[in-house]
Amino acid sequence: MIDLQVPLLAAKALLLLLLFAFVYVVVRRAVGDLRSLPRNSDTFVAGGGRESVVDSGSEPVFVVEDSESLAPGTRFAIGGGVTVIGRSGSSDIALRHDDYASGEHARLMRRGGVLYIEDMNSTNGTFINGERCTGASALQPGDLVKIGSTTFRYKE
Repeated sequence: MIDLQVPLLAAKALLLLLLFAFVYVVVRRAVGDLRSLPRNSDTFVAGGGRESVVDSGSEPVFVVEDSESLAPGTRFAIGGGVTVIGRSGSSDIALRHDDYASGEHARLMRRGGVLYIEDMNSTNGTFINGERCTGASALQPGDLVKIGSTTFRYKE
């Protein structure tokens, strides 16, 4: 009769090692995700910077109303130039854990003092006050913008 104790012991050790490796990866990922969360509801400058919250009334911002990936009340200052919103880590406003947002979902741009939003051929579309955005659409203060599962309110 063949002695199977040594191969079975080796298989048990390998299984245990794989289990520990899996738990390590899960815990490491969870810690990384927690480190990426904002500690408070400061205003984030599009592009990754941070500034203190100042409601001067002149700085246009996107404020998170509802989201599965961002804390409600999180504010993103909208500067000049183009601001990209999407799931990609390189987006100016990153919705990293929003499964319904595309990598580069939409972009904001200012023309003649008016802020426009344009959907970048996303899978699920961009919505302004419940209406699907087609082409570049002007935003008015108070408008609700839905990108993926995240809803922003535009404020000036």
